[in-house]
Amino acid sequence: MENQSDTKKASVPPATGEKRPKLTAADIKTPTGSRQDILDEFSRLVKELDENQKIGRSKFNKQVQNKNIQHTKAMEPNIAADVGSEMPIDGDYAQGSRVFMRYCASCHSLEAGNQGLGAVMGPPLGLVYGRKAGSDKYFDYTESYIRSEKYWTEKNLFHYLRNPKKDFPDSRCNIKNGGLSEEEDRADVSKFLRLFTKNLRYYLNNKAQTTFDKQYIDSYNRSQTKLNESSFKNISRSSEKH
Repeated sequence: MENQSDTKKASVPPATGEKRPKLTAADIKTPTGSRQDILDEFSRLVKELDENQKIGRSKFNKQVQNKNIQHTKAMEPNIAADVGSEMPIDGDYAQGSRVFMRYCASCHSLEAGNQGLGAVMGPPLGLVYGRKAGSDKYFDYTESYIRSEKYWTEKNLFHYLRNPKKDFPDSRCNIKNGGLSEEEDRADVSKFLRLFTKNLRYYLNNKAQTTFDKQYIDSYNRSQTKLNESSFKNISRSSEKH
């Protein structure tokens, strides 16, 4: 009887006015751990989310900046010739076409532009001569090409083809054996691209003149310039918001 009485006394809840012990977050247990564990995990996830947002904004702003550079390069005039530069040896156009097909055609087309279709791995080279590196606004260049101020002259092409990764460390250009070691091959390809660009540019200009009158072409060029300027402003505003 005494034991039963003691048991009843022990199970009696405390009086209404009596203070209960204060529980901490660590004292509250859940199937996944204590409440404090959940709060710590939540704080960690919020911090990780903030860091990822900062990284994402930084990448986005950098991409916008790079695209602005590409668009600006695409609108710049081409150089007419290799001013003050002499080639070590003179190349051969016909032989250069063969070297191009052997080493370059698997990744590059000879079109004026692929307009983002991604039909080939590298940018089109039909009008490459005289343009700045990284100037095709539809192609996704690596950082070093976008930031480069190098013009694709015959001499620059000659040295570039020896080892593309020398001046462009992040280049995705993978020529067999790392580059064209033979001077004759490099001189031939450089000559081929220079003359091909000249011929293609003449053909396109002539076709435009015969298909459309000069007034239409001038009007089209002005509208394209305004369109590009407008797109730059929209991209810049979007970058500032982020």
